[in-house]
Amino acid sequence: TVCYTGTTPGSTAVYHCGEGHELVDGQKTRECQISGEWSGIAPACALIKTCSVSDLGDPAAVAGDPSVCVEGETPLFISGGTVCYTGTTPGSTAVYHCGEGYELVDGQEARECQTRGEWSG
Repeated sequence: TVCYTGTTPGSTAVYHCGEGHELVDGQKTRECQISGEWSGIAPACALIKTCSVSDLGDPAAVAGDPSVCVEGETPLFISGGTVCYTGTTPGSTAVYHCGEGYELVDGQEARECQTRGEWSG
């Protein structure tokens, strides 16, 4: 969607994408120049790739400890512990908490959902 204040020099156009999409390859705001051309490059909307919860670990048959998660985090019970994650969109985080008698041996304690739809680490 483009919202603009007019088509005369000095007018501005602001671009917006629908839910699940993000602006790429251009400027969010452009200005009508004296020449009649708009400044910069028109952006495009691209689908935001989300990360899969199943990539965080295999769900456990026995529930872990949901109290290790803070407000805004969702618990995922995996073998030997709990993963607390904030969502599946880019920038979301997942933190691993080991249960009693377990320790983290491979990978990172915290991971972040990347723009390509994969968890870091």
